[in-house]
Amino acid sequence: MKKTISMFVVLVALTFVFGLSSCTKDNSVTPTTNTDQFNYVSAGTNVDAIQVSDATLDEPIAIQNEMTPEVVNSGMLFGGKMPMFDFSKIFPKLNLTANQIAEIKVIMQDHKDCEKAARLAYFQQITTIISGFNQQRQDIITQLKSGAIDRKTANQEITALNKQLRQSIQTSGANATLKEALKTCTQTMIQDIMALLNSNQKVVFQQWISKITGGNG
Repeated sequence: MKKTISMFVVLVALTFVFGLSSCTKDNSVTPTTNTDQFNYVSAGTNVDAIQVSDATLDEPIAIQNEMTPEVVNSGMLFGGKMPMFDFSKIFPKLNLTANQIAEIKVIMQDHKDCEKAARLAYFQQITTIISGFNQQRQDIITQLKSGAIDRKTANQEITALNKQLRQSIQTSGANATLKEALKTCTQTMIQDIMALLNSNQKVVFQQWISKITGGNG
């Protein structure tokens, strides 16, 4: 009887020990992924068409694209409602090391700054064009108020002004300059990330990029 009890105690003890060992082993190899660290997005080379209101005798010309501080600071100004790249869909699949994650954080911040600067430069260029036409609008209003022209003539000149504005924006080269700058920002970002990855990671990442860019990334 004593022998049976002793064997039972040994079995219970061994079960407890192996249970602890198994838990310890499982905890040591199961990664805890913080998905927030992969929440990077980029508008890439996306450029929304510039939306400007028409000048009227009552209202000046204004840009109507979404321009909240959040949009501007994220580098998404004129980038559309949806990002071109949502890196939360690819980074978790690459089994990145801690060092790679840290370096990617720097790369993505540099990329955001690059896109933000390019998009703000475009905004400033368009704003300068609009400012000149708003001054012309004000000159028309001044002539109307002074009696130099009547209201019908003023409205005709405002209509012509709006047409000239859009032609001026189209021929300014601002859009082409922005797209070229964004292309450089995006290519640099992709190249910098690729330089961090091992051969297996590169294959997975490049396939994802190619699906988005049509092989032009």
